[in-house]
Amino acid sequence: MKKELVFPVIVGFLCGLFFAGATLLMFNPNQGKPIQILPAPTEQPIKVYINGNILSPGIYEIKKDSRVDDLILLAGGFVEQPGDSINLASKLYDGQHLLIPYLWETDTNKTIEPFVNQDLININEATEEQLLALPGIGPTKAQAIIAFRNDNGYFSKIEDILMVPGIGEYTYNQIRNLITINQVITKRSE
Repeated sequence: MKKELVFPVIVGFLCGLFFAGATLLMFNPNQGKPIQILPAPTEQPIKVYINGNILSPGIYEIKKDSRVDDLILLAGGFVEQPGDSINLASKLYDGQHLLIPYLWETDTNKTIEPFVNQDLININEATEEQLLALPGIGPTKAQAIIAFRNDNGYFSKIEDILMVPGIGEYTYNQIRNLITINQVITKRSE
């Protein structure tokens, strides 16, 4: 072939490819599914029951990882100031029950612990040291409980502790009457 014809042949070939591709696109549209843009996942709120020295006691939906102070504000605040005995910075969790004491019901020299009963250990809040007080729970199992809780969120029932690696029926039967998942700020005096 002559050199003068090479360039027009290449240009003609490329133009032919372009028109063939354009024709295919026009008469054979994409058969795939349309792309859907989904909204970002939102965290489910938790439900917490609050009563006692509160203007509007009841069950409230609140953002996960909220604090006691956030819930008290949502519930309208205190009927009367309860003193400094409540840990307002304590984190809330789903299914929690908070009983806010009146000042006359509390020992003002003592911060109220976040446990339902001093004999029951709240597996949703307990430190490694507190978990070690349970029979059959050594450092490895205590760390496994805390790691499971950190990775999966709070336990919703005490039986959920069976999902922790290393906790079996035997250990569960030893501790089931010594643990709780509910956090109550205080008990009323009787």
